[in-house]
Amino acid sequence: MNLRAIDAFTFLGESLFGYGQTADELLARMDAADVERAIVCSVRPRGYHLAPANDVLAEAAARQPRFVGLTRVDPNLDDEAVVELDRGLLSLGLRGLFLHPWEENFRINSARVDPLLARCAAFRCRWSSRPVIRGFRRRRRWATWRVAFRTYQSL
Repeated sequence: MNLRAIDAFTFLGESLFGYGQTADELLARMDAADVERAIVCSVRPRGYHLAPANDVLAEAAARQPRFVGLTRVDPNLDDEAVVELDRGLLSLGLRGLFLHPWEENFRINSARVDPLLARCAAFRCRWSSRPVIRGFRRRRRWATWRVAFRTYQSL
């Protein structure tokens, strides 16, 4: 049986937090690990604006069919986030929505997310959220919890 390897959580770009990778670096890592396709999101850029990062991601996904690009938006921007999602899906050719509750500082069950998920339903596209894993110390024990994480069921 020949199984396809898909990396369901990768980033492109230069992050505000100092990490990052280019499309060529990601492709080299995919080849080394025998990964056929990757679901790719933009990092939180140094300029805090996600639209230019989505542009870079869309260009990489258009050049490389092994990339499945997701539009990254900040739900705290309300209507601007919906406009950017529409732009990503309709103009840039990206295939879904990516939310990062920790970096954009919102709760995944916030009402701010609802209009974005409604747009995903209208476009029949998938969405993904960064799994948030937090630890806290209580009586010398560590506890962790996660919030909602959804990913692609099919490419």
